[in-house]
Amino acid sequence: MHRAAAAWACLLALAAAPALAEGTRQVVCTITVNSADERDAFRRYLPADQFDFVELVEPGRPDWLASSCRRGIQCDVLVVSGHFAGSEFYSSRPLTRETLKVDEIERVQCSGSCGLFAKVKEVYLFGCDSLKPEPAKLATGEAESNRELMRRLFPAVPVIYGFSSLAPYGRVAGPMLERFFESGGAGAIGSAVASEKLLKLFGPSSMTVASGAAADPLCRYHDDRIGAAQKLAWLAADLAADSPSGAAFERMEKFLAGLAPSDRADPAFVAALAALAEDAAAREPYLAALRAAADPALRVRMAAMARDIGWLDESGHRMELARTIHDMVAAGTIDFGEVDLICALNKDDALERELRLFRVATVAPARAAHAAAGACMGDGPSRADALAALASADEHDVRIAQAFLRHRPITDGAELRTVIAEVARMKATAAQVRAIETLARQHVSDAQALESLAALYSSARSPQVQRAVAEVFLRSELARQDARALAARLKRDRLREDAFIDTVITRLDAS
Repeated sequence: MHRAAAAWACLLALAAAPALAEGTRQVVCTITVNSADERDAFRRYLPADQFDFVELVEPGRPDWLASSCRRGIQCDVLVVSGHFAGSEFYSSRPLTRETLKVDEIERVQCSGSCGLFAKVKEVYLFGCDSLKPEPAKLATGEAESNRELMRRLFPAVPVIYGFSSLAPYGRVAGPMLERFFESGGAGAIGSAVASEKLLKLFGPSSMTVASGAAADPLCRYHDDRIGAAQKLAWLAADLAADSPSGAAFERMEKFLAGLAPSDRADPAFVAALAALAEDAAAREPYLAALRAAADPALRVRMAAMARDIGWLDESGHRMELARTIHDMVAAGTIDFGEVDLICALNKDDALERELRLFRVATVAPARAAHAAAGACMGDGPSRADALAALASADEHDVRIAQAFLRHRPITDGAELRTVIAEVARMKATAAQVRAIETLARQHVSDAQALESLAALYSSARSPQVQRAVAEVFLRSELARQDARALAARLKRDRLREDAFIDTVITRLDAS
């Protein structure tokens, strides 16, 4: 009986062996939005009888991560390859549209209906700064570091590999992984224990390791099972408790931007938004913080959110934008960024009445930036000074004029001819090249102006100047020119062979 029992036990063990082997198989999920070198190294060296591979990205399908959830995939190991920009992993290849957004990971992790990453033991993030420990600097203050973000995105994951600064390109990382696997590294994959061998190999390339944090307290804002009205109430409470321009502001702004029309139409959300609009105790500190903010761009964002939640009507919103412009001018520290913002805010003189109410005095145009700001605020005399800056010997002033003309282009033929004459008299420097490139974006159609530019091309002693003039012709209305004569001139007078000028000549010949 003893021998029989032993034989039966042995047979049972043999019968059970395949099932046990099957149970120990691990699923390696790959998300390849850039280089495939890392994924291919894992696939090539991990034993096929122990690991199954699933590429989660489905090219051409925007909901590929949600599709993976519906397919019931559960990952043991996750390998992500892509450049990282703080909010998403993306590709440098122009034809690749797929990205992995942080928001999508949060939805998968927080909604409870998807077990895609519920069993993950190890995450490999092959992207620059994916575990950078320093917090990002935002206008609203310091954001959480990428390292803390990844710890929060993958809670309770024992091992998260990433890079504290620059990561190696895929064509470099692939062979490095091959050396790791060839030295016996495969046994560490899926073990939930950080590999000292891997860290040593990639250490000079800034690889580091972290472990997942505890349950994410921000999950409730990404849980699809929770209605928008409840999320709005929580976010409003956070906004009241936090600095009005801090992290709670960032979350509220992001939440409002992501609302679907169905969310906004929901009666519960409409009621919650109406209650928030009437909350004076929350509104007044927020508006005070808006007006005290040092960053004009942040003030614009805060004003937009105040309008969206009903703390400002359209008239009040315009007044806040005008107040922001007033304060920028009064501070006297205007540069091309401020010029660009002022011009954008007062597009088509949308704030003309409000700016008059604020009695915004246009400062004496001693500097190009001041002149451009005044012109964008509707001051006629300042426009001439702003245009004159385009022919300045100082490239910084030319950049100011360039920012101004993006919003207030030249439409008058006489004005254009005057500006071109001034630009033509400039010395052949980087400032002149930038000025001519700016003119190209004015889509010149005036025949006399085009003839002046053709003369500049013929007399130029700088190939860069000639190339910039050729761009003006490329962007102009060719039908208004003697195309054959212009093509012959460009060919005859060019200082050296240039592929771009050849393209312009070909286009002229074809017309």
